[in-house]
Amino acid sequence: MLLWYEQNLCAPVFNDFRGHRVQFRPESFAHLIKLFQKGATIEITKPQKHIERIRNGQSTNAGFGGYEAYRFQRFRSLPLIIARPNVVLELIAQPVVGKKRTGDTLYIKEFLNVPASCKFEILVCRRVAQARLEVVTCHPQNHGNYSRSQYRQIYP
Repeated sequence: MLLWYEQNLCAPVFNDFRGHRVQFRPESFAHLIKLFQKGATIEITKPQKHIERIRNGQSTNAGFGGYEAYRFQRFRSLPLIIARPNVVLELIAQPVVGKKRTGDTLYIKEFLNVPASCKFEILVCRRVAQARLEVVTCHPQNHGNYSRSQYRQIYP
């Protein structure tokens, strides 16, 4: 799975409708599939270390507590979310109270003719330069769960 991810998502260049480059990093793989610690339902920490161990053959599936297979199955749709989102939101400001947001740009895609649990997909990105973003994670969720006081809609 890691090899497929690196070849098909990390290696190509993806540009959004503004011409901004959206880049997948190997370190994000663990978050994108929600890779769990062995014997737990908690995500792994230090993803870079685990990615290196997988690449070197030092870690296998037995070294982890599983992952959310649904997330890997949706990897093929990620370039489509970047190329043709239904909505794009940008963070106005971090919340004063509560959990800090890891991403500042949300690409939201609504898929038709799919089960309700697969209807929305949100690609969370972090701005790293004027016209460059890095993918943090992706998850299914209705975009109505994002506060209009924290985000502004930049597209459409």
